[in-house]
Amino acid sequence: MKNRCKTIVCGLTQKSHIWRRIALSAGGVLLMGLGMAVLEVLNFGTDPYTCMNIGLSMHTPFSLGMCGVLISLFLFAFVFVFDAGKIGIGTLFNMVGFGYAIEFFRAILRHTSLQTAIRIPAVRILLLVLMLAEFIFAVSLYLAADLGGAPYDAAPEILCKMMGKPFVSVRMLWDAAAVCIGFLLGSTVGITTVVCALGVGPTAAVVKRWLENRL
Repeated sequence: MKNRCKTIVCGLTQKSHIWRRIALSAGGVLLMGLGMAVLEVLNFGTDPYTCMNIGLSMHTPFSLGMCGVLISLFLFAFVFVFDAGKIGIGTLFNMVGFGYAIEFFRAILRHTSLQTAIRIPAVRILLLVLMLAEFIFAVSLYLAADLGGAPYDAAPEILCKMMGKPFVSVRMLWDAAAVCIGFLLGSTVGITTVVCALGVGPTAAVVKRWLENRL
């Protein structure tokens, strides 16, 4: 326990430009919430993790944000035990911030004319493309900060090492399981779900490398 906590603290204190990294991490999570809130309104589905949490929130007394916190706490315990080095302050930003950021921007969007605007097919498609790009950029900001990953993302990395299986296969099954849970609980599955499951990771990694050279 003590060694794991020491690993987490050392991982934070040894980073250069720490305040810039904290700003990138927190800002990335906030922008991820904005992008996903708009994508949810467009009704083209959400990312696998949010898809699952929306479904859970529909059948429990908990909000989307709280479902995210509870699921993340369960996964956090797994990551803490098997690879505490993947945990950092950015992990906490994602655990607490992502779901509640979606809820925050949901509330704001209710007071805009977005619902009226998206009745025009061209506007809806344009917003889909723009928000997917914004979400990928936001994920890249979060990853470039390198202050710890989301427990949802860290868990399949650990599992692939434990099982000796290719990461891509494990990650695809991981996301598919989240999508199935969300779908069975009534969450919307659509093009956003597919793009996020297959394309966000590789694309964000490219943008992340570009951003890291500017830290």
